[in-house]
Amino acid sequence: MAPEAEREVDQPIVVAELADLDAEAEKGLRKALDLRLLPWVVLGYIVNGLDRNNLNNAYTLGMDKDLNMINDKGYGLQLANLYFFITYVICQVLGNSIIPRLRPSIFLPAIMIIWGGIAASMAAVHDTTGLNWARAALGIAEAGFYPGVIYLLGSWYPKSDLGLRIAIFTLGQNFGSSLSGLISAILAQTVSAASEATGLPAWRVLFLVEGLISIVVAVPGFFLLPDYPTNTRWMNEEHKRVALKRMEAQGNNVQYTGYSWAVVKNLLIRPYFYLFCAIFPILNFLPQIINNFIFSLKNSGWSASLANYMTVPVYLVAAAVIPIVGWSSDRFRDRFYHGLIGTVWAMVLYAVLMVNDANAPTSLLFVVVYLLTPCYAIYPIMMGWVNELWRADNQTRALAIAIFNSVANIIPSYTATIIWLPGDAPRYYLGKLASIGLLACLALIIVAVGLLERNKILLPVDKDGKSAVERAEAIPTEIVLEKGALKA
Repeated sequence: MAPEAEREVDQPIVVAELADLDAEAEKGLRKALDLRLLPWVVLGYIVNGLDRNNLNNAYTLGMDKDLNMINDKGYGLQLANLYFFITYVICQVLGNSIIPRLRPSIFLPAIMIIWGGIAASMAAVHDTTGLNWARAALGIAEAGFYPGVIYLLGSWYPKSDLGLRIAIFTLGQNFGSSLSGLISAILAQTVSAASEATGLPAWRVLFLVEGLISIVVAVPGFFLLPDYPTNTRWMNEEHKRVALKRMEAQGNNVQYTGYSWAVVKNLLIRPYFYLFCAIFPILNFLPQIINNFIFSLKNSGWSASLANYMTVPVYLVAAAVIPIVGWSSDRFRDRFYHGLIGTVWAMVLYAVLMVNDANAPTSLLFVVVYLLTPCYAIYPIMMGWVNELWRADNQTRALAIAIFNSVANIIPSYTATIIWLPGDAPRYYLGKLASIGLLACLALIIVAVGLLERNKILLPVDKDGKSAVERAEAIPTEIVLEKGALKA
């Protein structure tokens, strides 16, 4: 590191008055973040999904025979997925508990290299025991990525920008879903050619190829990603000042203050924690009719290949709509109404299908599925709301993000498989009925959160007991950065 980057600031640095924020400097900061941070995290989310979900592809490429899984009716495959899921959920909280004290520009690419290495090493397993432990290790490595990125975005983007950026980040998942068939086809050709050249089974080559892709994608992250407004090495001093000023202006705490029982208490004694613990699992029920669209088509007489093909444009439409909804949420600086309207809209669409029940024509199912795609944006909007509610304390915000995302993955993963049974397609009577009831509950919970926030009731606070609103109101016309605050 250059001496200039290491030297401490000898005198306090006075940031310009809040009312005179340099629009050009802020524009330059936003452009730098958008060009360096967003493309990498979107691409990272795509390869994250590839390595997480490649087990089924490997299974169809001969892994079932080589690992003696062919006669277990899929039990071995589900067990391997379960090993991944357990560690993935548990370690999200651990990952986000340490990222506030680390450099994200090192932490996020490093865990991507680790999970790429683990994914590639799965090519060497010789039995289901080795496969299960490799999947468990993969879950540990991947766990910190999604909540870590959400935390990093919330450390840089203010309320007027955050919703759109989180929405863009989630496009990685939608593009991965929409293009999974194309990606799998391309990889299948590559894998087949490599398998013939190396003599390795195709499924082993698949693990190697996808693991190496993650490692290649990870390396630029060390140079592209920012850390925090106080210590990003490639960012000039003017942009650091602007970043600090605009975050502090809305009450964000951008400093690491350490963990204590006060952090846990700050999280657990607030009603928002329990309300969001209910919100996120229900949100994962919103798109279930889309997630099971392929089974509805197949059980309605469509061929398997055509049913697979028809899911692609749905995810592409969702990928186009999500940023628009995120932009709208930022434009009006609103999370409450966007979440509530989206929930009610989904409830109405499910009700339309319920009214028609078994007599619903396939054309109506198509209409409902496409009209439901904007609801994919509610999850990132709610994550933006979490970032804003807990912005007074960095450590509490990091824990909240990880816990809510973990809860969102745990509950629906079990209940959805019971309520949305593929054999019930295309009627899905129980699934639609349960979704309507849960969405009605979700609407009430969102209203409760909105009323609490608007009336400033029991807002999350920092270590001094001040909420973000109180912190913003207490900020003087000048922010003084202490000696060394901008040390790279």
